[in-house]
Amino acid sequence: TEKQKNREKPFLTKRGSGAILLNSCESNSCEVKSCVGKGLGNGEDAVSRVEGGIRVKTHRIMRYINRTFRVGKLYRNARLSEIGLEGSDQPFLLTLCREPGISQDQLAKEIYIDKSAVARKLAALEKNGYVRRESDPDDKRVLRVYPTEKATALQPAIGVTLADWNELITKGFSEEEKETLETLLIRVMENAMAWADGENR
Repeated sequence: TEKQKNREKPFLTKRGSGAILLNSCESNSCEVKSCVGKGLGNGEDAVSRVEGGIRVKTHRIMRYINRTFRVGKLYRNARLSEIGLEGSDQPFLLTLCREPGISQDQLAKEIYIDKSAVARKLAALEKNGYVRRESDPDDKRVLRVYPTEKATALQPAIGVTLADWNELITKGFSEEEKETLETLLIRVMENAMAWADGENR
């Protein structure tokens, strides 16, 4: 039938000066072929697919962000292990040094980590002498978290590690490029936080 013939025809979706060739398929989810080398694209290696009859473009932005995050975690692990910490300890300790006495639940919200994962990490940090937890005198259900002197003493070393990482990943950038990157990443972060905070649910 004419409908079946249309299904068998591949189609193009434009992306900038390039194009992406989508395979036809019987289902509602279609894979994408890059047009690189076929005179149709510019080598951007984007991914597109069709879901529920709607054409969706999936760019590589998340790939770049995720890979940078994972390498950053390796970097923090290597550097912070020199002072007895793990890379994942950093957001906890810096937040606690900045907001001593914050509740455990509020800490989870501020660093965007699951409550159960926060409870496990705090238990480990408490065991190693970096934090202490106390029940709120006005509400015993609330746990207040405080950094110990052992933790606050490490704050400068953590700050240096993060500053060094920022310098490493922006090597070769002009000051203007760094400012532009920061501005754009703040916008990305705010969009992500808006979803997590329930504004887009």
